Amino acid sequence: MSFFHIECVRKLFSLYWYVLPIVLILFYIVRRRKSRESAKKTRRGVDRAQTYPKQYPCGWYRICDADEVSQRGQIKHAFALGREMVVFRSDDDHSQIHVLDAFCVHMGANLAFGGRVMPGTNCIQCPFHLWEFNGETGRCSKLPYADGKIPEKAKMQTYPSVERYGMIMIWYHPLNEPPHYDAIDIDELNGDRFEFRGVYHYPNIQMHLQEFAENAADFQHFQPLHGQMLIPWTKWHVPYVFIQHKASLEFNQEKPYIAHFYDT
Repeated sequence: MSFFHIECVRKLFSLYWYVLPIVLILFYIVRRRKSRESAKKTRRGVDRAQTYPKQYPCGWYRICDADEVSQRGQIKHAFALGREMVVFRSDDDHSQIHVLDAFCVHMGANLAFGGRVMPGTNCIQCPFHLWEFNGETGRCSKLPYADGKIPEKAKMQTYPSVERYGMIMIWYHPLNEPPHYDAIDIDELNGDRFEFRGVYHYPNIQMHLQEFAENAADFQHFQPLHGQMLIPWTKWHVPYVFIQHKASLEFNQEKPYIAHFYDT
């Protein structure tokens, strides 16, 4: 190799040791900035969570659509109210919906993944050790390898459930008390007065469930907080362009539950 080539390689090699630290420093700065931004978002989420009520309000909650467990013996995993649940339809003549905690009381296997509804029964079988649990009471109805009486502690948490208006709803109470009232039954939804127009699924929203109901009833905040026009899917305001929000309710026997919401 000629002296010229050797000298070029030497210069490139020396230049490499100058450039490498600069690249590493820039990489460190970028990563640190991203980490700080991520930490800020996390802190904002934690701070926001501190303002939430400490417990979910007791009441009836939708956990899935009825057509997701429309067949006898069908099983679905559900996550709601900070809990994982297994929803299944019994394989007996009643074909009823049952909702239990997802994790087996024995060793924590998730019954929604690999579990199966036993033929002709309302029992679900754990995929780990084949324990069977009654969907109505939550009690273990069969323990294949045990002789004698099944322990009383072999019981799953159950949730009272109803199937209504195409939804599966459960009763939730932090102390597991029985339902204080029946799930809502609206006559207009049982007839043909209202027409189903579809479902819109939102991504995860960082707000408490109770705030949805409070927000919907608070018409007076619409204009101050949502009156500014934004470019869709951004937080950029359109200058000098505003939206007029007008909301009203009808309180009469002919049109109960009717609300109007106009944007101009």
